[in-house]
Amino acid sequence: MPQFRPKRSRFSQKHKSEGIRLADVLRSYSREFPRFAPQLSECIERVTTVAERSRQTDRVKVIAALREWEAGLGWRDIVEETGLSQWDVRQVLSELIKAELVRVRLELLPGINPTRWRKLYVLKA
Repeated sequence: MPQFRPKRSRFSQKHKSEGIRLADVLRSYSREFPRFAPQLSECIERVTTVAERSRQTDRVKVIAALREWEAGLGWRDIVEETGLSQWDVRQVLSELIKAELVRVRLELLPGINPTRWRKLYVLKA
């Protein structure tokens, strides 16, 4: 019978330490293979960004995007602006709505069907 490990948190200390360790290994490879150093440095940057990511940094990115676009953004627009996944954006938005930092505004979509609405998320002043 297979044993299952408990699911890890998305933002755990173990993820951070694994990311740092992987970045160190990639740095040693960039010294061994100097021709591929630019590609490896891009990979190192991505690994360290993901390793140091937290729910708080995601929140800061979403709030910054909403602050920049005062008229409001849909969740797809926020995904484009922040580079976060759809799931992460929806989680952060639900937390911000519960904390009453963001409100939802409905906007009527232009077109033939006058009953279609779009949800826009707006930062409360």
